[in-house]
Amino acid sequence: MNSQNIINFKKKYKNFIVKFKTRKAYKLFLILIFALISYVILNPIILKSSYANIAKKEIYVTAHRGSSLYYPENTLKSIEVAINENADYVEIDVRTTKDNEVVLFHDSNLKKIDGSNRSIKDMTLEEVKTVDNGYYKNEIFKDEKIPTLEEVFTIFKGKTKFNIELKVIDKEDILPNQVSELIKKYNMNSDVVVSCFDKDIIKQYKVNNPNTKTGLITSNKVKDINDISSDFISLKYNLLTETLVHELHDCNKEIHVWTVNDKEKIINAINLGVDNIITDNASLVIEILNCKSLSIRD
Repeated sequence: MNSQNIINFKKKYKNFIVKFKTRKAYKLFLILIFALISYVILNPIILKSSYANIAKKEIYVTAHRGSSLYYPENTLKSIEVAINENADYVEIDVRTTKDNEVVLFHDSNLKKIDGSNRSIKDMTLEEVKTVDNGYYKNEIFKDEKIPTLEEVFTIFKGKTKFNIELKVIDKEDILPNQVSELIKKYNMNSDVVVSCFDKDIIKQYKVNNPNTKTGLITSNKVKDINDISSDFISLKYNLLTETLVHELHDCNKEIHVWTVNDKEKIINAINLGVDNIITDNASLVIEILNCKSLSIRD
C-alpha cells in the first residue's frame, strides 16, 4: 500500500469514526429524550399505582380524643362526630374518680376547663358530673358533661372501635383493672385497644385481660423492640422512620403514629407504611387515603 493509499485510508477511517460517534451520540440522545418523556408521562401513574397499593394496605384512622378540632375533646359529642366522619377508631383518655368510677378526661385537673386546680382523682363522680366540659371550646357546647366509660360503651358499642389510653396516677392505680372489667362486661375486646405510656402498666393490664390488643405510647426513640411486650407502638410522628416501620413489622408489631394533622406528614406516614394514623383531623386523613381530591405529590 503506497503512501497515498494510506492517507486515503486514514481519512476514510477518521470519517467513519466521526460518523459512528455522531450516530451513537444521536442514538443516545434519542434514548435519553424517550426516557425523559416516559418518566414525565408514566411517573404520576407509577406514583398513583404505588400509592394505591399502600392505600390498599389497611391503614386505620384514629380520631384523637374524638373529633377534637372543633368539638370538646373526650365527650359524647366529639365521639359522635368522629363516627360520622368515618374514623375507624376513637382515641379516648380515661382516669378514675375518687369513688373509682372510670371517666373520660385527659388532664389530671380542670385548669383547661374552668381554670381551677381541682383534680379528677379527688372528685366523686357526682361532683365530676357538675363540671361544664364544653364551654371552654365554644359556648354552643355549654353544659357538655364528662362521660363515664360505661356510658360510652352503652351508647357507642358496635358503632366504632376505641383506643383507650390509660391515664394512671401511680403503680397502685386500679384504673387498668377497672377498664379491663368494663371491657369484659360489655364484651368489647374485639372493639378496643388499650394503650399507655407506661410499659409496666400495659404488662399489668395484659395479665388481667390477655385478650385485649395493647399498645405502648412513646415520645422517645425506640431502643429495643424486643423489650416491648405490647402488640403495637404508638409513636410520636417526629420519631417515625422507614427502618423502624420495617423492624416493627418484622417483629409482627404494628406502628401507630400521633398526632398527625399536616397533609405532607400524613402522606409521608402513609408512604412509610404505618398501620394507624392518630389525628385531630380524621376527615383529611380519610380524604387522602381515598385519593379523592388531594394530589399525591405537591
